[in-house]
Amino acid sequence: MEMKKVALILPILLLLLGFALPNTAMAHTEGDPFVTDLIAGGGNPASAIDVGDVIVWNDADYLYVKYVITEPDWCLIETHLHVDTSWQTIPQKNGNPIPGHFDYSMEHECVTEYTYEIPQTWVDGDTLYIAAHAVVMDTSCYQTAILYGIERYNGKVYGVDVLTGTSWEIFDNIPPPPEGSATPNGLAYDGVNGRFYYTNYQNTPYTLYFWEAATNTEYVAGYIAGHVAGADFWDGKYYYITGPPPTDDLWEVEFNTDGTIASNTKVDDIANNEHGWTFNGDIAVKDGVVYGWGLCGMSGHGYEFFTYDIATKAFSFVKPSYQQSLQLTFGSNGVLYGHRSGGAGAFYVVDTTTGGVTLVTPTPCPVRLYTDCASGMICEPIIETAWGFGTGFPGKNWATYITYGWEWSERWPETGTAYIGYEDWTGGDFDYNDFGMSMVVTEIYSSDGIEEIDIRCQGLVKLAGWHHKIHIKMTDSVTAYVHLEEWDKTETTQYRSDDYTFTTGEIDVLLFDDTATDVGHITTVHIAFEDPVDLTMAPPYDPYIWVYNTGLTYHIDDTQSKTMPAGTADLPYILVVPVTWLPPAEQRSIWTVYGYFDDYYVSGSPADWYDTYTGPNPTVPYVPYP
Repeated sequence: MEMKKVALILPILLLLLGFALPNTAMAHTEGDPFVTDLIAGGGNPASAIDVGDVIVWNDADYLYVKYVITEPDWCLIETHLHVDTSWQTIPQKNGNPIPGHFDYSMEHECVTEYTYEIPQTWVDGDTLYIAAHAVVMDTSCYQTAILYGIERYNGKVYGVDVLTGTSWEIFDNIPPPPEGSATPNGLAYDGVNGRFYYTNYQNTPYTLYFWEAATNTEYVAGYIAGHVAGADFWDGKYYYITGPPPTDDLWEVEFNTDGTIASNTKVDDIANNEHGWTFNGDIAVKDGVVYGWGLCGMSGHGYEFFTYDIATKAFSFVKPSYQQSLQLTFGSNGVLYGHRSGGAGAFYVVDTTTGGVTLVTPTPCPVRLYTDCASGMICEPIIETAWGFGTGFPGKNWATYITYGWEWSERWPETGTAYIGYEDWTGGDFDYNDFGMSMVVTEIYSSDGIEEIDIRCQGLVKLAGWHHKIHIKMTDSVTAYVHLEEWDKTETTQYRSDDYTFTTGEIDVLLFDDTATDVGHITTVHIAFEDPVDLTMAPPYDPYIWVYNTGLTYHIDDTQSKTMPAGTADLPYILVVPVTWLPPAEQRSIWTVYGYFDDYYVSGSPADWYDTYTGPNPTVPYVPYP
């Protein structure tokens, strides 16, 4: 038989023996994926940062594209993904991709990883072009919760980091305003200009002061509408509610560039004069909403937590279960806190919907009681666009795409393993147990051919008196690099670790050097081709046997004629069946144990002859594997 015919005969033979032709699956697996960097801010090389990875792999049904953030404090807030067989068909204008038009997109609440699962619709061997875009955010500013407070009785203003539990003095108020248990008050922080505003609470005339960091000096800003204990700064304006006497009057102060008052305007009676606060609390403002905590003048209401939308004038309130005075303030992390200016000076996280409070532990040290608190400069995290690193689009921006070779693997056999049994002499007993081994082959393909091959064999049985060497051969002339390892059956003791280079002629590798000692041994072979190849032989290739005692060699396509009960047929020296099949005992011809064997080789059926044991019972017809 000519060797070229083996490539045609073996698939047919394997179908007849019940082996399914292999399906395909990606060579890039979740455990061994394609990985490229996720680059943020790449338009400027000086500011570009590797914030993570884009990881790509496949199984038989899906392409997986996973975004993973590895840089501390960064996260994903948007991802956009497009996969195509040409970079030119990725949505773009003038060579600049348009992420909003990509096939896949998702908004995220600051996550560190996200995976797209894309159904496999491509042809084996296609090259894919993957545009992996993301919007990423640096959350490091959220690692602190800075706010400010005026210490009771001495008027010193401190910065407080609620998350780290630290505080530090910023400046010491010099009267006026006077210092006392409740004055100065109405503290608010203008972070843009580095100014702290505060009032001479319970003193007249009603005066607003500010301290400026740049000059380390206190100034009079101007006059306001009444006593102010509840105030905050937002959008360049100072908001306050007057009281006592109890009111629901919200005022807005705008400033000149030098920090003095330009206008002082009443915004609204925010509760239609139905509520009035003494104030015994505070307000904090964020994103145009006033959050308040105050002792209501209405009978039975006690302390209220309320909200007022400056734009829509929507007002709501609840009576929280916590019924103590709280100084409200937003930390720089955007979280609403309440400070108890009494007792242990505790801080609480305040739920902006329900008014429920949760104790912050530990309490910032040293413990101080703050007459009033001011919101910190609300964190504005850095937001950058990011792309999976690859080839640049031709447009003016710095967007890139990934080129992903659509590799796949074919496993032989499709499931389980194969048993390869040998007859080591002509006119033998046809028990196919002179030596037997298992084999699994994985071929890794690209569009250009086979890139790599992995082979795993284990010696299972050896009942012949003669000794042998077992090789595996591929008849194609290729350049290949081979790594072989031989281990004991537990893969804890290594017997061989060899490397070979084949530059001309056939690939021929020694799997087992002496079958007398190699039962149970496991041999693995990894073959990497210099260039993709199209092999003329299919798995199991040619796992031939060389017999020490006779010096003879028998190959996969060698046969000998034998007359059996069903007739005469050419039988192979090397038999390939599923490993679940067990060979006959020594000198027991195979057709006496598997009664349909001779029918198959004489007439071609049944193909599953190896599934039917017809030998005498209860005699075990085979020797168990190691």
